[in-house]
Amino acid sequence: MKRWIVILAVAIGAMTTASAQVGLLLNSSELILFNVPGTSAPAWSIQRNGGNQRGLHAVDLQSYRDATAQVASGNWSVVSGGTDNTASGTVSVVSGGTLNTASGTASVVSGGGSNTASGTASVVSGGEGNTASGDYSAIAGGNYLRVGTRSFGFSGQTSTTQTNLSASSNIAAFVDVDLWLYNVRNQAGQLRLYEPSSSGTNYTAFRAQAQSSDIVYTLPATAGSP
Repeated sequence: MKRWIVILAVAIGAMTTASAQVGLLLNSSELILFNVPGTSAPAWSIQRNGGNQRGLHAVDLQSYRDATAQVASGNWSVVSGGTDNTASGTVSVVSGGTLNTASGTASVVSGGGSNTASGTASVVSGGEGNTASGDYSAIAGGNYLRVGTRSFGFSGQTSTTQTNLSASSNIAAFVDVDLWLYNVRNQAGQLRLYEPSSSGTNYTAFRAQAQSSDIVYTLPATAGSP
């Protein structure tokens, strides 16, 4: 039968009229630090050792970094783990991974490496070298893609040169991948193109029927005559 022995020493500052930091230590090594209550950073924050000042109400559980700025410095920000991550935006989150940065307000990087969510409410779910720089933008994963405002993207490229589509807004970009409308319900899917919303909700759709072999349509290189 396993026996667990945990020895914690609680270091509390001198009892004065001001609140004191509370630190939990194991074998003289700091495990976690609770910063004092207050109205400005780093008040109410919870952190591991080292690094720059944390934000107001921030939570930073990352235990390793190569630069002092790689912390949860934004107010109400969170760094859950990983290495060399930075959550500098207000209410921003980096869940894990390495060298990720959530600098936009309410931005999120879930994981992966060297990803940046710099737009307001932007998201990078994972992958490597991606940047969601526009407000309300999102990248699902993949590699080395940058998208702009209210845009979505995924890149399957093998090149390490970032594909920058941030100058365009309100797009969904799929780089170096084929788009499949697959089905397992014995019903072919539809690709729908809707009319302008001021006119109604009618659409033109494309759908495959039962066929004996694959068919690939290649569009003409020039516009035809009406």
